[in-house]
Amino acid sequence: MKNLDELLLDRKTIKKYNPKGKVSKEQLIEISNAGRMAPSGFGLQQVEILVVSNKQKKDLLAETFQGYNCENIKSASALIIVLGISTDTYILDNGKLMDEKLFDPSEMDIAKKEELKKHLLNIYPNIEFKSEYDMINAGIHVGYMALKATELNLGSTIMTGFFVDKLTIQLKEMGMLKEGRRPVFGFAIGEPDNEYPGNKRQKIRVGIEEYANFIE
Repeated sequence: MKNLDELLLDRKTIKKYNPKGKVSKEQLIEISNAGRMAPSGFGLQQVEILVVSNKQKKDLLAETFQGYNCENIKSASALIIVLGISTDTYILDNGKLMDEKLFDPSEMDIAKKEELKKHLLNIYPNIEFKSEYDMINAGIHVGYMALKATELNLGSTIMTGFFVDKLTIQLKEMGMLKEGRRPVFGFAIGEPDNEYPGNKRQKIRVGIEEYANFIE
């Protein structure tokens, strides 16, 4: 098994998939679990995902994506739609969703739960990034899933190139979008087409001295 440094080097955006390649249900569960275990602001798990491997439904959703993303999704084995949950949804009904996501499964005592919930209901709705907080969390989740896909020797493509309104409407028409959720990322998974030139390009990054400013 490759170590983390090797996975970081190997992960790249796949531009075209082998349409005959297969990704198993077990592999999709592993990738989904990697996202589930990612860090989550305030522990509130402000991200959910839709894992679409049905070709007809996947290809229908692909039509809401821009440029090469559309055909890329159609050739991939699966499409994960990463959904953000709005901050406002968490504070409705005295934090009902907070209870479901964080407090109900917790083993902490009831008094501590109430104390923490009161604190979150006071702090959480007033954070500076309130309207973007689900998007920030979704970015962390999709990074974890991409590394897991790489570990499984699968290709992946993280996509923000979609028509938000069209994708939102399509998901609603398909009965796949709960209230308070919005699509933030598309994430294609499959076996790369190793003959496609775009999949052979060099991974280019600036040097560590340009990227990081170490304050000592």
